[in-house]
Amino acid sequence: MRSETTSDGQSAWRPVVILRFRFPENLSEADPNHLVQFLTEGLSGPKSELLENFDSQVAREVQLTALQAIVLSWLAIIGYLWFRFGNWTFGVAAVLCLIHDVMFSAGLLGIASYFAELFPTISSWLLLEQFKMDLSGVAALLTLIGFSVNDTIVVFDRIREVRGKSPLLTPEMINESINQTLSRTILTSFTAFLVVFVLYVLGGPGVHLFSFLMMVGVVVGTYSSIFVASPLLLILREGQPAEPARATVGQAARP
Repeated sequence: MRSETTSDGQSAWRPVVILRFRFPENLSEADPNHLVQFLTEGLSGPKSELLENFDSQVAREVQLTALQAIVLSWLAIIGYLWFRFGNWTFGVAAVLCLIHDVMFSAGLLGIASYFAELFPTISSWLLLEQFKMDLSGVAALLTLIGFSVNDTIVVFDRIREVRGKSPLLTPEMINESINQTLSRTILTSFTAFLVVFVLYVLGGPGVHLFSFLMMVGVVVGTYSSIFVASPLLLILREGQPAEPARATVGQAARP
């Protein structure tokens, strides 16, 4: 793509199509009819691969737009959970859990690519390759965000039921809530894992990256909703009594 100035003075991006032909050695300038026939056949049905190369300025704009969308989605999640559970700590804990899931999954993707480069034989058995993030990878991460949020909300909702009308939130309440939802969480995640595992083995190269990230993300999202999101409520002091004010040094002496 390249930038062009329109008639009203505004800049606009125009797509640029580049075609490359490899002429056979038997073509020569002495036979123009053969050259015209070759170009006609090549332009009538070009078979080219899909290229996704963008100008650096377009890439920066896309990155900025994606970042703004992510931040807005986080604010929307915080606002919704704040409205549903009555405190901002639930929303912040869920968003921190989402950041953990995305970063952990992306990190394992890089480790798998590095492992495939060092140990190609073992990687071929495990169906690992040097993955490169593309649109299918971004779609997998967004799917994982939805999966993780849903699982986290289920745990938070049970915590609210166990807590009842008590203003305090204790580790015992969280432990009881997790035990009550543990079987449901494991069965749901195991079913999703089986589906993406079959997709990873038999899906083909088109969905290989997507299925790998989904396999990793289902495991990460399951344990994070139990071992990350719930303890974050205590770290953020949800339901904890306010600390008593400390006595000042210049307090009046007793009579």
